[in-house]
Amino acid sequence: MLKKVLFLPNLSLEHLEKANHFLKAAKNEIESNFFDISISNSYYCMLHSAKSLLLLSNESPKTHKGVILLLRQKSEELGIENSVARTMSKLLDQRLEIDYEVGIQMPSEAAAKQAVKDAEEFLKKSKKIIKEKQK
Repeated sequence: MLKKVLFLPNLSLEHLEKANHFLKAAKNEIESNFFDISISNSYYCMLHSAKSLLLLSNESPKTHKGVILLLRQKSEELGIENSVARTMSKLLDQRLEIDYEVGIQMPSEAAAKQAVKDAEEFLKKSKKIIKEKQK
């Protein structure tokens, strides 16, 4: 379901704050060797970064898949690479497996570090785009 909203800078900034929170948690979980939780938190960082950007188009999807789909559709308009949506989709699949499946191989430290790197880069890009739009 897609919800049209007016662009509210404060709401967009709140999503960025939440993304920052999840990124910090993802980094901390690597230090504690909880690579699965780090990947999950990296995904949520990207989710909230994406939500902050989609608000620039007055869009607020209600589902995770909806956020990814709309991000893919609006990537050029928002000034981001289409690969971001693919990365988010991959992390969502990993998060779902990690959170709900048993008997699976846990992610490696390298996988967790890559997820954190991807999330951090997207968060930085999102902040830059939103700052430019608010001028």
